[in-house]
Amino acid sequence: MTDKGSLDAPGLRARAAAAAVLGVPSAAQHLRHLASRPGREVFVVDAPGRRLVAKCYPDRVRAQRGGERLAALSGEHGPLLVPDCLRIDLDARVVVMSLLHGTLLDATFDGPEAGAAAAHVGRAVAALHAIPAVLSTELRRAEMIGLAGSLVLDGEDAARAEITLTRAITLLDASDESTLVSSHGDLGPAQILDCGQHIGIVDFDKAVMAEPALDLGNLLAQLARKRGPEGGRLFGTLFDAYRSVETGGPRAAPVLGGGAKPSRSEVLGYALLVLLRKLAWLPAEERPQVRAAFETLNAWYRGGDSNSHALSGSRF
Repeated sequence: MTDKGSLDAPGLRARAAAAAVLGVPSAAQHLRHLASRPGREVFVVDAPGRRLVAKCYPDRVRAQRGGERLAALSGEHGPLLVPDCLRIDLDARVVVMSLLHGTLLDATFDGPEAGAAAAHVGRAVAALHAIPAVLSTELRRAEMIGLAGSLVLDGEDAARAEITLTRAITLLDASDESTLVSSHGDLGPAQILDCGQHIGIVDFDKAVMAEPALDLGNLLAQLARKRGPEGGRLFGTLFDAYRSVETGGPRAAPVLGGGAKPSRSEVLGYALLVLLRKLAWLPAEERPQVRAAFETLNAWYRGGDSNSHALSGSRF
């Protein structure tokens, strides 16, 4: 518990916003700091018989944007759970949401059920892309390429970036841009919970309308970076499970029900763009992990795609 005397401003705001949902005064709440990220603080708020999450933002604009994105995607969607948006308090600059009960997916990936977990994630991401929501922001392929092309790197990494960007563009140019779907925008194992019969996904502040390959590419990049070749093997299962889903729905049908599902080439193209940005942003001591991830991506692509000649003999 955090006592009132030690609360900082975000904590006080979290309690005030939670009080309206819980129906109890701030003094009856127990507050636990859950996470700190640029631009937001996250707290678990406990009251008699109920527990929820309060996410504090630095300004009203980001609070409204984050709350509206979550509200558009909230709920249970087949194998997928998204926290319910319970309140958007613009005065307190806080979004109050339900707490998902589960364990971080990394813990499951380390056990004997890793393959089953990866397949479960693939189906959950397909369910996310089938939600008939229309978000206010789009992220198109050309913008992703432009962002990667504007990165500033030096030395060996500068040459690596030039080659990798060319590879990514070649892979993406092999197909037309897909119908945009509701996407998480920054999906990795850190945002995914094993909730037993469901997969929980959290942290939708960067949710956008984007090609399905964006979320899948993000996942592949993160798995390759954090887990090396083991991550690559898990992603094959995840990718196949995603593609196996046939989902109806007014918007999702052209993507998931009509056969126009993302190819390995598209997913790999996005994964390369994601890793390029990681290479530019991460401190020097973490960059070898990113460089190794490029090789993991190459191996996964060559291992299961009829167009693998596009990358054979090349090194990212």
